[in-house]
Amino acid sequence: MMLSDGLTWLGSERGLHALLAADPMLGILTVAAVVFCETGLVILPFLPGDSLLFATGAVLGAGMHSPWLAMGAVTMAAVLGDAVNYRIGRGAAGQRLLRRGWIRPVHLC
Repeated sequence: MMLSDGLTWLGSERGLHALLAADPMLGILTVAAVVFCETGLVILPFLPGDSLLFATGAVLGAGMHSPWLAMGAVTMAAVLGDAVNYRIGRGAAGQRLLRRGWIRPVHLC
């Protein structure tokens, strides 16, 4: 399975398994990229990051791969994504989203 097949593998347990089996490093980086986009880009909170984390752990565990690389990559992606999302919210783009009504002021802390 190639990454160029689009994002169809996101909805398929076999697709993720094939991606991780073909190239574990590419699979881990791809899952980390999805987690980054889910946490870092305001308009993509619907991505299945949590489901991918559980499935990735199961696939890596069944294949006897060490989880440390995956845990480090995904943790870094989540922290960086959170920082990007914060910057977007504090900047001009966040203010535009507020003015256009995409984010309700009552949801802000």
